[in-house]
Amino acid sequence: MNTPRAAGPWTGTERPSASDAGSSRLLTPEHARSLVDGSRPFGAHLRMSWWKPLVVILVPPLAMVVLQVLLYQLVGVIEGSDDPMSATLTPLKFLAVNLSIATAGVLAILLLVWIAKVPWRSLISAPRAFDARRLTYYLIAAMLLVGAGIGVVALVAPDAPGWTAFGVTGTTVGMLVIVVLSTPVQAVGEELMFRSAVLPAAASWVRAVRPALVVGLVVSGLGFAVVHGSADPWLFGYYTVIGISTGLMAIISRGIEAPVAFHVANNVLFTTVNTVMADGEAFAIDRSTDSGDASLLILGGVNVAMVVLVWLHERRARAARAGRPAGSIKPSVVGEGVHPVGQLFGREEGLEVADCLGRRAPHLVRAPGADRAAVVQQPVEQLQGDGIHPTVEPGGVHQREQALPAGLRVRRA
Repeated sequence: MNTPRAAGPWTGTERPSASDAGSSRLLTPEHARSLVDGSRPFGAHLRMSWWKPLVVILVPPLAMVVLQVLLYQLVGVIEGSDDPMSATLTPLKFLAVNLSIATAGVLAILLLVWIAKVPWRSLISAPRAFDARRLTYYLIAAMLLVGAGIGVVALVAPDAPGWTAFGVTGTTVGMLVIVVLSTPVQAVGEELMFRSAVLPAAASWVRAVRPALVVGLVVSGLGFAVVHGSADPWLFGYYTVIGISTGLMAIISRGIEAPVAFHVANNVLFTTVNTVMADGEAFAIDRSTDSGDASLLILGGVNVAMVVLVWLHERRARAARAGRPAGSIKPSVVGEGVHPVGQLFGREEGLEVADCLGRRAPHLVRAPGADRAAVVQQPVEQLQGDGIHPTVEPGGVHQREQALPAGLRVRRA
């Protein structure tokens, strides 16, 4: 265990001074955590200077456009095309689009980690850890919802999506391979760019939680619509609905598993249908004026349905955790030198938080991946004697999963 140093990182109640700017002290995990406020919901949990969100909002989309143009030119040379910038998507052009978007998403995360000095994990989920089971559950649910939405559109407005006829050729097979291999990566890239980076970055402009979330949702939603480059009001409104809906999913679930699942299901299913319904030819993306219509309200309804599903699932999960008996908790113990527990785990319903600074008791004990907790009323030295050894993971939470020792006095938070 690390012992406190006189010139070490600031505690949860300290703040960096102007003289700290640019110093190596700002690069420590403790400093990074002080810029992540776990007492606030995901999406409004970051603190940074006013100009840093502008960099995150502007640079990745511009890099995406530049990279896509360059890749289009390369594909034009490979395919011998006279018009490499045409809207018709060949398999290689579709791959170029997906790679450029995925790269921009990673760039957005790296930029925010670099300029705001925040742990990258806090941009994926906070205050909880990433949950693969959440991702799987929401992916299955999203596939069912999106599939139902496509079916309704096919019945009500079959001409609206621009489908021609079913057909399978070499182009179709090539497109389907690219869809399966790269479209999930493209969808993740968009979520990293707009929900992991732009949403919390823009929200940091406002301190009050609800107005901050509104600002983050509006900026990330409109930014998402703008980069899709549609001049049609129906399409622009639809993309805005997608952006705001996926932002709400991230806020409600405190991470990007739900929006990633929905985005992957939406893009993979729609692109697959568009490909097989293009009569064996490469299909074009038409986002010009008058290219959208009221049938997009059906797809907007799918987005709203997914938001409601996420809200219901998260509410049921919180209720289930709240009813879990004390003996069922396999705890993680927050160790020495951590900021106030509220900054790490938030103030959930039914969860009281306590300070956990230095070697003072009490210390928070929680179930890994859960929000219910107990508060241990012993100092760190006694916890060590009982076989619990808090560890430090750079850029992460100070914790280690251990079984609760016999006789350890705990009380429900």
